[in-house]
Amino acid sequence: AFVAEQAAIDRVAAAVQETHDRLAACVRPDQNAPHVADTRVFGSDAVSFASAEAAVREIIKTWTVDSNWKYCINHLTSAGSSYRLEVIWSTPTRRKPIPSATASVFFTVTYKSETPDIVFVLEHQSTVFGSDTIFREKWLDDIIEHKRLVQEAFPL
Repeated sequence: AFVAEQAAIDRVAAAVQETHDRLAACVRPDQNAPHVADTRVFGSDAVSFASAEAAVREIIKTWTVDSNWKYCINHLTSAGSSYRLEVIWSTPTRRKPIPSATASVFFTVTYKSETPDIVFVLEHQSTVFGSDTIFREKWLDDIIEHKRLVQEAFPL
């Protein structure tokens, strides 16, 4: 019984460390991220991950979500004038600062002109939403709830 208990503790510790590392990797683009130098020019404005991130932040500001939700933005890939970013959402608390589950929203920001075209997809879903979509906090809740159900069904 002790061996199984220790193995379970080790798996939980590894999962906590993985979550911690994932959240720690959410660095601002000005913190030595190598992709910041990836800049393209449209007219007089340079576009980069930093400008794509700023555009995503402007969209998120229009969303109605409870102040308990926190997020960080990861820069994923760029191709031509298109940038993919992941916004990782969670509800950390003082008692549980490292959440047991997070919800990701993946953005694609494409610069065809000076105004970016922005779409997003929710984690594990295929529906593509435009930047003018009315975001529903319930979408994040549903992703987290599904992950919790899986964690309960397959405990570590």
